Parts: sequence; structure tokens; C-alpha cells
Amino acid sequence: GTYSAGRDFERTAAGVPLYLAGDQYPLVRARINDRLETLLFLDTGMIGAASGLPFSSAEEAEVEVARDIAGAGFGIASEMQARPFLCRSVEAAGARRNDLPGMLIGQFRLEHQFGFHIGGLLGDGFVQGGVLTLDFQNMRLSYGL
Repeated sequence: GTYSAGRDFERTAAGVPLYLAGDQYPLVRARINDRLETLLFLDTGMIGAASGLPFSSAEEAEVEVARDIAGAGFGIASEMQARPFLCRSVEAAGARRNDLPGMLIGQFRLEHQFGFHIGGLLGDGFVQGGVLTLDFQNMRLSYGL
């Protein structure tokens, strides 16, 4: 996928609110599997998965976790263990994508770090094939093909 920080007024005017946790964590409202509505951290470095969810969010969203496959990757300065899952649907940034891969993550340090719940990560797999436009001046976010 492609990320744009430009000022495409037509695209971002039709977009959705973009939030910041602290001063550096972009958040977007999302709906997973038509069940879980939550804020997700926009993780542009999360390659190969549309989302990363801690156990609590994955259970509420009823994702289909692969029980016999484990994976490993790197989070912020540390190795992490993860299990792949399939999301039937992810809605975010004004778009709905279906049948997307995700990763179940055991420890998600941002989940309660700011005094409110962040339900997981929105990764590059959601953007794949499209353009995600972030307008920080107007705090808007949009997705388009």
C-alpha cells in the first residue's frame, strides 16, 4: 500500500477523524468482523498483516486464530510472539476490506497506556493496493484505491 501525507482536500474531506494518543500515536476508529468497535493504532511498520490484536480484542471480534501455527516478529525494541488469524472484515478510514490476515499478539503495551482502550494495530495489509491519506492539519484520514 501507499501512505500519503499530502493535502488531497477532496479525498480527506470525505475521510474520517484521525486522533493522536500522546503526541505521536495516530489512531483510527475501526470495526472488526462487524462485532468489535475500537480505536486502532495506525502502525505503518506492521508489514504483512492488516491488524494486530491482543487476546481481549481478538476474543470479542471472534477472529479465526490458527492454533497450529506460531510466528515471531519484532515490536518496539523487542522480539514478540504472534499467531496468525483471519479477519472476515475490517472497516477503517472510510473503507471496508474483507478476508484479511492478522496477528494475535500476546503483549500489547499501548492497550491501556493512555488511560483509554486501544484495541490493537492497523497494519500495512489493510492499505495494500490502495492509498491511505493522512491530513494532520485537519486531523482527517481517508483510504482510496
